[in-house]
Amino acid sequence: MTIAHKSEIRNPQSAIRNPKSAIRNPKWSKMLYPTLKKMGYHSFIFMLGGLASKLVGFLLIPVYTRYLTPADYGILELLFVTLEVVTIFAVLGVDSGLFKALSFDAGNDEEKKEAVSSAYYFILVASALIFGSLILFARPISSLLLKDTGDYSELLMFLFIAGFLKANSIIPFKILRANLESIKYTLISLLGFLISVSLNIYFIVGLGKGLAGIVYSDVISALVVLLVNTILVRPWIVFRFCWDNLAKMLCFGLPLIPAVLALQVINISDRYFLEHLSTTHQLGLYSLGNKFSSILNFIFLTPFMTAWPAIYFPLAKSENAREELGQLFTYFWGLGIWLVLSLSFLLKPGILIMVAPEFHSAYSVVVLLLLSILFCGVAQCFGIGMPITGQTKYTPTPIILAGGINLGLNFLLIPSYGMMGAAWATLFSYLAMSGFSWIISQRIYPIVYEYGRILKIGGAGCFLYGIWYLIQGEASTIELIVSGILLPLTFPFLLYLMRVYHDKEINIIKEKLGQIKRLRIVD
Repeated sequence: MTIAHKSEIRNPQSAIRNPKSAIRNPKWSKMLYPTLKKMGYHSFIFMLGGLASKLVGFLLIPVYTRYLTPADYGILELLFVTLEVVTIFAVLGVDSGLFKALSFDAGNDEEKKEAVSSAYYFILVASALIFGSLILFARPISSLLLKDTGDYSELLMFLFIAGFLKANSIIPFKILRANLESIKYTLISLLGFLISVSLNIYFIVGLGKGLAGIVYSDVISALVVLLVNTILVRPWIVFRFCWDNLAKMLCFGLPLIPAVLALQVINISDRYFLEHLSTTHQLGLYSLGNKFSSILNFIFLTPFMTAWPAIYFPLAKSENAREELGQLFTYFWGLGIWLVLSLSFLLKPGILIMVAPEFHSAYSVVVLLLLSILFCGVAQCFGIGMPITGQTKYTPTPIILAGGINLGLNFLLIPSYGMMGAAWATLFSYLAMSGFSWIISQRIYPIVYEYGRILKIGGAGCFLYGIWYLIQGEASTIELIVSGILLPLTFPFLLYLMRVYHDKEINIIKEKLGQIKRLRIVD
């Protein structure tokens, strides 16, 4: 494990004496290229798996918005975000500790199997106790969550059953991630996707079950995925339980629980505030806008973060790790800005086409939520010094501070501005979390960031968004689609004019274009 030297901690600038020479150093650039290829490949495969699971909700939006009211859609969102919070307590960070054990600590297969088994048995028992208890108290929980909207205790019971099944699939998925078995991960996710889509259509359209049909589908698909995962994980399970292993995983994972909870506060507290301080109608519109903006999450942030720990832990052992990690962030930032632009431009006509007219105003929060997702990723990239050095005790600090900001802004903004207040509160919270993460992590493990390139990329994105904002006001749906396709295509050329690319990157691009040209000539 690479630990920052004391002098580097006191003076981060000592680690970045000459950033330009480090960036152009061909020695580490050649080492970085295979890492980029590996990360790109597995991120893409993981993206397909994440895309499958998220597409369930997205592709069924036309069904939901025609068979459910905005109020129903808001209740559905509230039920599922509640499930996410409960799952955190059922797992207690053991999954994160296991990932580190498999990727960094365990030396041989027997040690890995013992760690997997300890984590697996712990989550099995803990989730049974927690979700079993919640099923018994489903009625009062329903009254607390949903005020006077009705009795949803039966749906909550089925939802908690689904939660138990999903919690016990976490360890198998972690094993696949740690071993970069991205194809198996994706195939299992695709299976769950196909089952969910089929059952949702059957229950909602065919049987008219409404909200209940969505929950029933979730239970069945979670059961099938768990059965498949159990078969896959069987070689990793041995009849041994090691308290020392569990203690190590809890020591690594438990300090992350406040961070995860604070992150959930930022992600989902706005739903509860909208329910209690605004209207269920506003909650439904905001939830739909969040669903569209989450495209960025499952095509970019989730697959990147799924592969990211398996990349940065080994990379941290290399001689030029700090420079390489800084350049990797530049690529993350550039791709993220381009995707935010593309989705901002294309989602407006998408919403106009896909959903019923009473849901069209949901687009007003999409751009803010897209930026929020990007800065959530920025915060996680900025904070990698804490897990690399094993000092996860600092990880909750920036997220808890941002969570407090989020609660305050939600309380102040939502009563007056509804869903727009919620969207602004989310964006400001992630901006704050990014800043806090950078400050803390740079003191622990200074990374050489390419600040000049980062600023130029952000400036180019603002410039193109300004152009689109001016032309989209009176544009037709067709004109919105055309401009939404053409404007993002100018982004890489604008970066070239702004001299963002390094010579090494330009040479690699030319080399790849030459290979494509030669292939066409051969064909």
